[in-house]
Amino acid sequence: MNKIAGIGFNFVSFLFAAFLILQGGLFADNPSHPECLGCHNLHMAPGQALTNDALGINSLCLSCHGEGAVGSILEADVHSGTKYGAFQMGCADCHNAHNNIENYLGGTNIKQIGHRSGSAIITTPNSGVKNVVLESRGNFPGVDQPTLNSFADGDEGGTGYDGVCEVCHTQTTHHRNDNSGGDHTHFVGDTCTRCHTHLSNFAPAGGGTCSVCHSTIWDKFASPNQGHHVMGSSVTEDDCGVCHTEPGANHMDGDLDLRDPDDGSTISFPKGIVRNRTSSTLETDVTNLQNFFCLKCHDSDGAPATKNTTGGGTDLSPFSSSGTVANVDNQFDQINDYHHAVKGTVGNPYCNSSTMEAPWDTGGPHKITCFDCHDLSGHGAPNQRMLRTAVDVDAFAAGTLSVGLGDQIETYCTECHKYDEYGTTGTAGGNSKFEYHGSNQNQHGSGGGNTIGCMGCHGGIRDESGISGNGSATGNIHGGGYSWGSNSWAIGSSTQFFMVGGWNSGWELNTSAGKSGCGGGTCNHPGRVSKLTPGKEYTN
Repeated sequence: MNKIAGIGFNFVSFLFAAFLILQGGLFADNPSHPECLGCHNLHMAPGQALTNDALGINSLCLSCHGEGAVGSILEADVHSGTKYGAFQMGCADCHNAHNNIENYLGGTNIKQIGHRSGSAIITTPNSGVKNVVLESRGNFPGVDQPTLNSFADGDEGGTGYDGVCEVCHTQTTHHRNDNSGGDHTHFVGDTCTRCHTHLSNFAPAGGGTCSVCHSTIWDKFASPNQGHHVMGSSVTEDDCGVCHTEPGANHMDGDLDLRDPDDGSTISFPKGIVRNRTSSTLETDVTNLQNFFCLKCHDSDGAPATKNTTGGGTDLSPFSSSGTVANVDNQFDQINDYHHAVKGTVGNPYCNSSTMEAPWDTGGPHKITCFDCHDLSGHGAPNQRMLRTAVDVDAFAAGTLSVGLGDQIETYCTECHKYDEYGTTGTAGGNSKFEYHGSNQNQHGSGGGNTIGCMGCHGGIRDESGISGNGSATGNIHGGGYSWGSNSWAIGSSTQFFMVGGWNSGWELNTSAGKSGCGGGTCNHPGRVSKLTPGKEYTN
């Protein structure tokens, strides 16, 4: 009886071994799955192929490999989605659980990729049965593996698109299995699962840090760039999250998905927004980005909903390392006595076709955007404050004045304001050249020795120390509503047209005479008390 039982057991064992061979190879070839009974049961298996899970192969695999897997077990999920039409690729569609299989090139695949049919194959959703090769994970930080025959090698070996990722794809943006379209250079030869994790359905979910894929942008936060939201090398992925909702469900969805600084909700814009400064027509996406994102942070409360609390950010200093958010939304307010035309047009009679460069000289009072003056990227730029034209703002603010710095201001301002009107010598015309200055001093800019450039008279960056009554030049390049103080000859008067420059100690508009008065500080008008000498008034 024992002999018969022994023969019966050996026969059943033989049948089980034969079954395993038919399924793709002996279990001994796969040290990761050494015990047959971990997945199979000879007599009471509830599932197909003598498996222990009645719900099917996917459920059986995920009972160990699902979310929350411990130790060295890989967390995984089935590959499914709806972006290219509803589809699902189960575990056994890509993997043979029993061993690593030889591929059609004569090498051996890793990670049990492929079914046995003479060589490793995958039955693809749209392209029939195709050979599959995965001998190397490819590039990965700290891992030196060949890029050839990796997840997606872009036909590096000249044998076709047979990597385990690209072998199925026919509609993706990157790495399709033919030349119908798509980009075959996207991190070619890299370890795709670094960003497209098995647990996330292979959706692009980031690789632990945004810099893995966005190194070019990451570099904008460091030297030699001087204009950036996050200062230096301390930038973290949490800093990226102050502005971006990605990585996450929105990652690579074709839009620029940003966070509303006030409530944290997602604001979506198309990628590739451009401000065409050769046109006076403002792009809708540019103005929306400005009004519903930039100015929601650059206001009185900063970014209360999106600040990087992990990195020590606050409402008014939302990144791990940054300065205080400037409230330029308030400076642009149209109720202010002077402001650049961002939130609305400005009724400044001196901004016209005679005084302004194209396209700011067209269509009467012209409206502009933040990005007429600042770089649109938002991450970082070579110039301080992300200005389109280089100005050493830090040197001005610190009091390091020179004709060279005056030149920078002059160049910056005359991007929009005509140099022929404001920077050249000559007698007074109708455009703010002063009659009773000498011809050389008629220049607003540095050619006449003006070490603050246009800001000698107009507010912007610098408060000139020692001048009574002038305390409002710093930060007023956007706009303001300054009334002259008790030490000014123009006490109580509201200044207009940015006339709070570093060399002024007072200015007012004499509307009854149609003239204005300038109270110089270091401009040195000796004997001035409160009004310009009769007969010596400075005309506009």
